[in-house]
Order: sequence, then C-alpha cells, then structure tokens
Amino acid sequence: MPSGSSQFPLLAEVEPARPAQNGRPEVSPVYRPAFHKDSFPKLDGIETCYDLFEKSCQLYPDCPCLGERAPPGSTPAPAGSTPSSPSPSSSSSPGPYVFMTYREVAEAVEAVAGGYVAAGLGPGDRIGVLGANCKEWMMAMQGMNRMSMVCVPLYETLGDSAVEFIIKHSGTRLVVCSAAKLPVVARALRGEAVRQV
Repeated sequence: MPSGSSQFPLLAEVEPARPAQNGRPEVSPVYRPAFHKDSFPKLDGIETCYDLFEKSCQLYPDCPCLGERAPPGSTPAPAGSTPSSPSPSSSSSPGPYVFMTYREVAEAVEAVAGGYVAAGLGPGDRIGVLGANCKEWMMAMQGMNRMSMVCVPLYETLGDSAVEFIIKHSGTRLVVCSAAKLPVVARALRGEAVRQV
C-alpha cells in the first residue's frame, strides 16, 4: 500500500509482502509511520529499552503505568493502593482495573534489579521468566533491562521438554516464576546450571 492509503492513512509500506516460497512462509508488508518512512525516529538520550522506561518514569511519575484487574467484587482503589476485599455476596464479574504508577513500578524494578545483583548475576547473564503476561513479568524484565541482563521467555505451553531445552541452550542462570509454576520449573531443571528460582 502506498503512503497515506485509506486502509492505513498514517502508515507507509517500506517493504512489500513476500509470497511463500522454498519452504519459507509468506510475509506481510512492513509498515512504518508515514512521517518516518525512511528511518526510525531518534530520541535524544535513549539508547536502550531501559532508557525509554526511565524517561517515562521521569516524565510521568504519578501516572498509571502497569495495571491488572482486581478480584471479582472488589471496589476501585487509587493507583498505588490495593483494592478492597470482595464481600461474600459479591458478583463474579471482573473487578476494576488497579494500576501502579510509574514511580511505584520504578521502585519495584530497582528492588528486583538489586535482587538479581545480590544473587550474583551481572550484565549479559540470562534470566528465564515463566508465567502469563502480568505486571510482575514486566517488572522482572525491566529489572533485567536495568542491569543489561538478557530475558529468556519460557513457555510452558510448549511442554516441559521445551522449557528444559530453552533453559539448557540459553545458559539461563536464574528463573523467575510464581509459586504455582514451581512444579513446571522443577521438572524442567533436572540438574541444570540454574542456581536459583
């Protein structure tokens, strides 16, 4: 599609679609913002994903950053506080969204990053993360970004052997997961070099 098409008026096609061939799947076109079709925009002082997060924390410290649904029947709570406990007669519909501010997330990320360092990890070390997308997953990853560590996503949907393979072949030294995922990690480790979970 050319720049300014009615389908995507703010996007410009910079690479055409490729049909499937020689065992390779087809690929859709590559689009960029029409006002930056020839190159990516440069943000002063932003070199890493963590730089971008840190800049957002500086600009918007009291704005909502990461959120999740409160348990069913909970009442709304302001950012930075926990929702009220549901009453026994509460409905089963999802509760309100509860957000942490950028400042709160930055403080949590700093603590997580400090935990990685206290565990003896340093720049370039690989940390596995097993679990559903959630605010804790994002804070674990930002802690890695802060310390120039490598996030290794672990997907249990591929089975225990895939988790074991990824841990072994990535050189993962620590795994971050919820208590509910410990059995999956335990089955996958079987004497691997991971030192902590």
